Amino acid sequence: MSKSRSLYVRYQAECEQAFPATIEFKDQPDMFALPVENLRIPGGPTIPPPLYFAGFAVSGTWLVQWSRRQGLAMDGITRCATPRWREKGSIEPFITPRLFDWPTGDFVIYFTTGNGDPRELKVFHENRDAILDRYLSLMKFPLRERKIIKTKLFKWYRLLSTELPERPKRLPNRMCLQFTYLSLRDYDSEAEADTEAPKERQTPGPVA
Repeated sequence: MSKSRSLYVRYQAECEQAFPATIEFKDQPDMFALPVENLRIPGGPTIPPPLYFAGFAVSGTWLVQWSRRQGLAMDGITRCATPRWREKGSIEPFITPRLFDWPTGDFVIYFTTGNGDPRELKVFHENRDAILDRYLSLMKFPLRERKIIKTKLFKWYRLLSTELPERPKRLPNRMCLQFTYLSLRDYDSEAEADTEAPKERQTPGPVA
């Protein structure tokens, strides 16, 4: 166990209070920093902030349903994005998404982390909405889910690695995408209708 992780275990309650579970993008002081500082325990150690992921969370149930519907492994939700992007002409801006198995049993689809490459952080900061829109379009998310992701779920997520013997409680519904359709047929019908709807013409080049 790393030194930081052992501190997160020993001072879990203090860390959960000091480091917010999520951070809104608008609260960043600049593109390379998050509004979190070292936690100084009186008479004890100084604890560095945990790692934060920029993206959105989905429930395990949602991802399982997506995987069954697509006939792909669960990592296909991110693995297939870049090939589809290339098929569409490699229109920028774009960052290859990644999938992280959250300790709660949920998953986070993310584009960068708080300690990511400065060039990647800059591209993400300047184009995050366009990057998210392109990804959601490539993976054919229904409009209902796109709205939830864009207005409620797209933010920084804290990974507080504690390696406790019991798995932490799952993320609350307000923090991750849930499968809310009555049936897979309803989901597929809405996704197909959204795909066939007229779209604005895309042009290459950075989008602010």
